[in-house]
Amino acid sequence: MPKPVHDMVDKMLADKSFYPNKSKEDRESTAWAIAYSKYNKRKKKSYWIIDGKLIKTALDVKIYQAKLADSLGKFKKADSIDNLIRLSYHDYDDDEEENWHAQSGEYWIDQYGNAQYADSDVGNIGHDDLAEQEILSKLGYDTEEVSDNPYQEIEVLNKFVANDLLDDNMHRSHMRSYHDYLAEQKQEHDLHNYLRFLRRRKAPKENADKYHHETETLIKGLNDARTFARQ
Repeated sequence: MPKPVHDMVDKMLADKSFYPNKSKEDRESTAWAIAYSKYNKRKKKSYWIIDGKLIKTALDVKIYQAKLADSLGKFKKADSIDNLIRLSYHDYDDDEEENWHAQSGEYWIDQYGNAQYADSDVGNIGHDDLAEQEILSKLGYDTEEVSDNPYQEIEVLNKFVANDLLDDNMHRSHMRSYHDYLAEQKQEHDLHNYLRFLRRRKAPKENADKYHHETETLIKGLNDARTFARQ
């Protein structure tokens, strides 16, 4: 394991406020997971290797193909690829060349048009993870409200991470209102009931039925994130 990862682990384990209620083994495994996640973010996510050369983006592939066609005397093919590049990425001045960038691989496009890398075969995050993260956000799940641990770094908030984080902090005093809610509703604790509790706090007086129906629809989406993603 690289030295920066070891250093991060040592720093976290030396801090007594880092998951004090976990066992020694659990503290170590959590520290290693967080440290490796931070280190892994620095790595490139996708590439091709063509003729032994590292090709980093879809744009680089097209440029390589154009140069190859030109070197083989296939000038019409080279011109065709060149025109395709200019049409797709727009023509540019020499000063703007460094601003060119083509995304490659799988991406999750959210409702605001933002692209997030989502190829779980290459990285640690897939489409399901990002869909679940958006669902949890819509339902009001806030990691800072659940846990105040300053070392808690979450790369993606899927339903498994959300549930584990919630279970680890059920003993905290601010969860008392949630315990009261469970007693009132005669329900057992689980992630879904915690999400219902969060939504109930902000329920509007008007159109309450529609609001609660939306809550259940979103919660159902956690069971099948692909359905939510398609919507």
